[in-house]
Amino acid sequence: MRLVTFNDPVGDPVIVNVDLIRTMDGDTDNSGPLTDIFFDADHKQTVRGSLDDTFQAIMAAVEKQGLAGG
Repeated sequence: MRLVTFNDPVGDPVIVNVDLIRTMDGDTDNSGPLTDIFFDADHKQTVRGSLDDTFQAIMAAVEKQGLAGG
């Protein structure tokens, strides 16, 4: 398991499992842009921010922390 810490689009730190990155739109009630990030098969967290911005923040952190690749 490779863990990466990134700041979500509003600046809150979030830890995600690089080997199981899966994101989806978490905005089910039109309350604003939210993204669900799956840490593993059983654990999901919702962060404030659009799907695209969140995924870009994760990828930037992966590259910065040297976790890209296999």
